[in-house]
Amino acid sequence: MRIPISSRLRFIWFTSIAVMVVASMLPRDGVFAAIRASYDRGWMHFLVYAVLAALAMFSWKSKTAILSSLGLFAFSVGLHMCHLFFNGRAIDYFGLIVDLLGIVAGILLGINIMVLRSRVNQGAVT
Repeated sequence: MRIPISSRLRFIWFTSIAVMVVASMLPRDGVFAAIRASYDRGWMHFLVYAVLAALAMFSWKSKTAILSSLGLFAFSVGLHMCHLFFNGRAIDYFGLIVDLLGIVAGILLGINIMVLRSRVNQGAVT
């Protein structure tokens, strides 16, 4: 029995969010300090949220996809609040803006790819 592609994408989406929660709650010092220091956090956050928003656009129908993508921003705010309470870090407002820009980029990417796919299926693009 074949599992539909949308179900696989939803599984990847939920698994990626779980990995993000665990990775973001790790302490800044210790074993993972070298890994965290090796990349620019702004770009990494932008790319991760863009990919998650694009995955949501491919996994659900249009209204649910946009709502779940925008729900990622609430998720981002929640993660920043968890940092405040559990890790003692201040809320990173620049990080929230970067996350929001990544989500918008992922939504736009998902919409563009869906439009191109529908045109190809209709035979408009050769």
